[in-house]
Amino acid sequence: MLSRVKVGTKQRFLPVVIFPVLVLRLNPAWALASAPDSVFLMVSETADVVQKFAAHEVREYLQQITGDHIGLGDDQAVHHIYVGQTPARAPARDVGKLRDELQTLAQDGFLIHSVGPDVVIPGKGSRGTLYGCYAFLERQGVRWFFPGKQYEVVPHHALNWHPRLEVS
Repeated sequence: MLSRVKVGTKQRFLPVVIFPVLVLRLNPAWALASAPDSVFLMVSETADVVQKFAAHEVREYLQQITGDHIGLGDDQAVHHIYVGQTPARAPARDVGKLRDELQTLAQDGFLIHSVGPDVVIPGKGSRGTLYGCYAFLERQGVRWFFPGKQYEVVPHHALNWHPRLEVS
């Protein structure tokens, strides 16, 4: 688009640059709209070393993704991500459904489900939980092309709690 501008006695045409607004449509599993410290990771105190490592990985990558602090173990938080366990406050119907689905999985299988305002990542065995955590991070856009930090891609966005997650 060109605009006419009169400078002195001469009339000149100046290009006017219009910047388009780029609207990205994010994967619905992304963008868990979060305020600082509104997301807490929950892992059992009796979890084994693999489940604790899985929780650590989720926490570290979600902090990189959101730029927010992800807390550990606050029952009063707005949103929780349960690693290797089901929430105590979840409805019995949802807990029963999760347990039934978990029983049907093969060794090292996992589930990623929304339970109310929370996300639950249980696995059949510790490795299943670890695989579920990595699958959850992949749904957030994290990619590992080769070993090493220089070969991973970690996007930056808010998290979206609204779409229901049901991955098995």
